[in-house]
Amino acid sequence: MKIISKHLVKYVLTAAVRDKLMMTLALMIMMTAAVAVFMGSTGMIEQGSFAVVFGAGGLRFLGVTGLILFCCFYIRRAFEHKEVEFLLARPISRLSFLLSHTTAFSLLAFSIALVVTLAVAAIGKPDVCHHE
Repeated sequence: MKIISKHLVKYVLTAAVRDKLMMTLALMIMMTAAVAVFMGSTGMIEQGSFAVVFGAGGLRFLGVTGLILFCCFYIRRAFEHKEVEFLLARPISRLSFLLSHTTAFSLLAFSIALVVTLAVAAIGKPDVCHHE
């Protein structure tokens, strides 16, 4: 018996793509990165460091909050539309159901972390100084 159902993982990931919350999260990450660059430019010294600090803190909070909101809304919607009962009536164990959802949510968390990491890397382009 398979422990993780790739069809169920794909179903959850498809729901994440369809959900407008994930698209909104991507837009909010871009906006937060822009605000971090602006806030960093207001500093008198070490503007790049300020931008990275503001961006890293804000984007980390935004990514975690967005993932929590998606998981809560997805689970609530699944119970409201009787999807959970339907899926558990299929030939899938409860353990497989839980592990498949855990895998899908972990993949979402990894992808959000990757986007946040790329945004922070774009904000904090290292200054290349050549000392002779």
